Amino acid sequence: MKNWERAFTDFKRAVEIDPTRGIGYIGKGDASRMLGEYEDAVHFYTEAAAIQKPLVAVALLKRAIALAELKRYTEAASDLDTVR
Repeated sequence: MKNWERAFTDFKRAVEIDPTRGIGYIGKGDASRMLGEYEDAVHFYTEAAAIQKPLVAVALLKRAIALAELKRYTEAASDLDTVR
């Protein structure tokens, strides 16, 4: 658990340094998801998709996973359909 908390802190810092790079938001989403903070993960993946267009597919796939964890299956399926 502690490594994911550290990862979140590191990615948070990366976003502070350069908020125009979506990968920092992807990292914050991954760390949040692994810590069981699925709503936060959904938010960060959404940010990544909005900020950096080349990351849209990755962000939507990861967001679909977090949405499924929240039992929001219709939204998860929509993200997967978008990626397809």
